[in-house]
Amino acid sequence: MLIKVFNYNLYSICILTLLLSLFNACEQPKENDNIPRTQIEFINQENFPVSIYTDPSWTNKIANVDGNSSAKVDASPNSAGTPFYIKHLVTFEDIIVIEHVSPAIISRIDENVVNKITIPKLSSISSSNAYVKIKNKSMDNLSFNTGTGELLPIGAKSTLIVHNEEKAYKLNPGISSYYSIRRNTNITIPYPDSLINFEAGKIYVFEYDGSELKLNTIQINLQTARLGLLESSEKSLSFKINIIDSIAENDIKYTILIFNDEEIDPSVLSYNKKITILLKSENIIKPPTIRLKRNGSMFTVGANVHLILDNGIILIGRNNTDSLIKINSGGTFTVNNGEISGNITSHNGGGIYVDAGGFFFLRGGKISNNISNQHGGGIYVNNDGQFSMINGEISANISRNGYGGGVYTAGIFMMGGGVIYGGNAASNFRNIAGSGSFALHSTGNSKYGTIYGTEIGDIFKSNGSITNSENTLRVVNGNLQIN
Repeated sequence: MLIKVFNYNLYSICILTLLLSLFNACEQPKENDNIPRTQIEFINQENFPVSIYTDPSWTNKIANVDGNSSAKVDASPNSAGTPFYIKHLVTFEDIIVIEHVSPAIISRIDENVVNKITIPKLSSISSSNAYVKIKNKSMDNLSFNTGTGELLPIGAKSTLIVHNEEKAYKLNPGISSYYSIRRNTNITIPYPDSLINFEAGKIYVFEYDGSELKLNTIQINLQTARLGLLESSEKSLSFKINIIDSIAENDIKYTILIFNDEEIDPSVLSYNKKITILLKSENIIKPPTIRLKRNGSMFTVGANVHLILDNGIILIGRNNTDSLIKINSGGTFTVNNGEISGNITSHNGGGIYVDAGGFFFLRGGKISNNISNQHGGGIYVNNDGQFSMINGEISANISRNGYGGGVYTAGIFMMGGGVIYGGNAASNFRNIAGSGSFALHSTGNSKYGTIYGTEIGDIFKSNGSITNSENTLRVVNGNLQIN
């Protein structure tokens, strides 16, 4: 009988040798691993996305690049130059996309480097078509018809437009009576008398509320398209703020609609134009919250810029090196109804810093829960800066090592209404402190301001003046101290 003896030592050595071989194979770099790849980085300078093709028949798409963004793709070297064909996708009214073909870009492709190709901004855009958008605010079902039946909207599977839906159509220009808007399949809704033709290069926006058909006509051009992005639910607040750079014109008010909670980087609002920017929420019941992503002022308001916060939007800071809002000389910030909260700074002005020549108006809303390691937990007003409080609330702000938990003013503070609560805290004088002037002034129905104190000297003035014009200052459980 043959007896086989299993050699465990030999078996272990074999397994170990195999594992070491596999490990070395993984660890040893291949000869070409450290050689850079040949790539192209497409840099899109326009606010709208682009599609990039390698053929003039538009069949081989190699990249999509978002507005104000870039994208990399692998490429083959070509010293003679490779052509790339560009389509800008310009959006109107959120659902109408017009393709604009730009001139081809021919670029040499060098080997083993990232070749950068810049896609320039558009100079103009036009369309040989007309477009119709229908907003249904009624409880009826709507449709857009010709003599041959109901038309299918762009990108839709159903011809019906139900309650609270919006749909769009691409048309050949012509007489408007060839088309009709109908409710519940067969009842024609009369057009406004002003509508005769559907013209090329225009968008006809209809809104039906169950009783009346309203019409707004939009011209297809770049300025209109860029303005439309400010109200788009698809774009972020940071994206919309950047758009202002390319569209800013003197004495124009730009409304930015905010739909969702967001985090944003610090922004400097500085232009060579005099403009107004209104930040407005589409959700009044539950306004969006905007949080600061990294250190710096969420908004630095430059000269000739008026920034307005409305509809209850909440701005929240962080453990920071700066005030949440900084207003430079010649800049203006107005809070109609919103909140400035949750910012901690190592300098003056936890919530808001009003520099010399800057203006801040509090007409409603709240400045609360901000902390400064120096003066002005809620608000700091520098020499020659101005703060006017017409309504609203200042509460629960802290100045850790300085004066004025609520407000510190070295400039001008005018109070015509609103409330400053005793919940503000400071190492000296919880609510108001400073060396500037404090004025009580009448503003319409607002005949007094109220300051709730909790200790002697909650309101402090030194080396300045207190004036009154048809108004009353109510100090509750505190003391007005003038040095």
